[in-house]
Amino acid sequence: MIHETEYNMQELLKAYQNKANVKLKNKILAVYYRLDGWVVDDVIEELKISRSTINKWVKEYTLGGLDRILTIKKKDSTKLPSGEKLLEVKSMVLRSQSNARPDRGSDLKKN
Repeated sequence: MIHETEYNMQELLKAYQNKANVKLKNKILAVYYRLDGWVVDDVIEELKISRSTINKWVKEYTLGGLDRILTIKKKDSTKLPSGEKLLEVKSMVLRSQSNARPDRGSDLKKN
């Protein structure tokens, strides 16, 4: 468990006041409330955040301090192909479609 110190509480209050991002504010509040002695169920009710999320944020704070909980983690996203890769993928799709249905579009070619 985190040991409450005046420094920790002041640091969290200052960070809360300086942030505009709601998720970051909730992270700070969750840790602040737990430092202040709130039970998890009360934090859940106040912030409408899951127990596991609150516990994760408190753990992150104990491991890395304020900097760690203020870091916004971005999820990995799959990038769409572009340039040459896009042309290669398009070509593969067209080949697979024509192999699957060789007569596809033949009625259009007759006209």
